Amino acid sequence: MRPAPVRAGRGGPRGLARWLAPLLALVLAPMLAQGAAAAPGATLRLGIHNGLLSASPIEVDAMGQSIANQLGRIAGRHVSYEVNYGSPAIARSLLEPGHFDLALTRPGNLTAALLAKGWRLLANGRDPTQGVNFIARACPGKPGQVQLGGATLQMVGVHNPPPETCVAVAEVWKSPAVRFLTAAKGSLVDLVTRRVVAEHGGVAADVLNTDTQTTVPDFMSMMQVAIIGAVSPHVSGQWAQQGGVVVFHQPMPPLAILAAPGLAAETVAALRAGLADPGTAAVMGRALGIAGLDAPDPRPFEVFMRWLHAAAPAGH
Repeated sequence: MRPAPVRAGRGGPRGLARWLAPLLALVLAPMLAQGAAAAPGATLRLGIHNGLLSASPIEVDAMGQSIANQLGRIAGRHVSYEVNYGSPAIARSLLEPGHFDLALTRPGNLTAALLAKGWRLLANGRDPTQGVNFIARACPGKPGQVQLGGATLQMVGVHNPPPETCVAVAEVWKSPAVRFLTAAKGSLVDLVTRRVVAEHGGVAADVLNTDTQTTVPDFMSMMQVAIIGAVSPHVSGQWAQQGGVVVFHQPMPPLAILAAPGLAAETVAALRAGLADPGTAAVMGRALGIAGLDAPDPRPFEVFMRWLHAAAPAGH
């Protein structure tokens, strides 16, 4: 449709333009100053980074929709969402201004980076199991020992693998037969794996990588690769109950829900208050597969990043 013609009043179109210009400047100035901040009543954009977990799109979409619905109900706004689907690409969008108004992040280093850029915590997840589990195949007939080495290591790219052997749990870190398998190089679980290996006197070159965490236990159970897998508890699942061994658990900060720097203070306050409600926290917890939500607290992320970037102990 063509716009309706403007009927010029006294002074004609030029006079009208001169009269409107100062008024438009007054109206538009605050909007331009807000930059990428969401306008009141506009749709809020939620970015979800769930780490390198390769869950089915149906499951991830159900989680994303449930979280978006709860946040939208609290804020009184429609909330759209975008999920990473096992790809780190969304992290770049979150770190660039203007893409998202809200974030749900599982990797603690991404949360710390967002906080450093002025994002504000709305809630911490309550998940005592959050971290990295180091899992191994049990050695048949030898309690307290795990399988390492052998020809199956060739399936994960180890040339001339060491002979298969059984090693006591306390000795795996320095065993000549040990190799570690975790998610993509540079991912958080990879960085944590290398930090833990160094702390225990192991060798970083013994850490191997695959695309996602989910494939790690598949190699170990389906293909019987005798390796130490490093994955989140959400991936290792019932490993110990199924006869495997959890060699070590490294705690990590919980997932976090955050607001972008440009989001209005009253919306941030409303979201914090709403997420503190026990009923809402329970619904969010079920959707995320965690125990619930806690008050926003940046300290776990600060402590974690200091540990992650600390030098390895002397002599290791």
